[in-house]
Amino acid sequence: MKKYKEIADEWRKQIRINPENIGAHYNLGLLYKEIEKIEEAKKEILKARELFEQEGITDKVKFCDEILKNL
Repeated sequence: MKKYKEIADEWRKQIRINPENIGAHYNLGLLYKEIEKIEEAKKEILKARELFEQEGITDKVKFCDEILKNL
């Protein structure tokens, strides 16, 4: 579990540096999903989805939708 915390801390640091970092939100969401922090996972995946949509990356928007359905 300690390793997950270290990884999550790094993704959160990246988000503090750049709140629009799609990859950091997405990966943090997947990490939270993995360790069953469902509400946190939803928050991060929703943010990633919003940013993917703004960038017009529709395949990733759909993938985020699938992840959210399964949370």
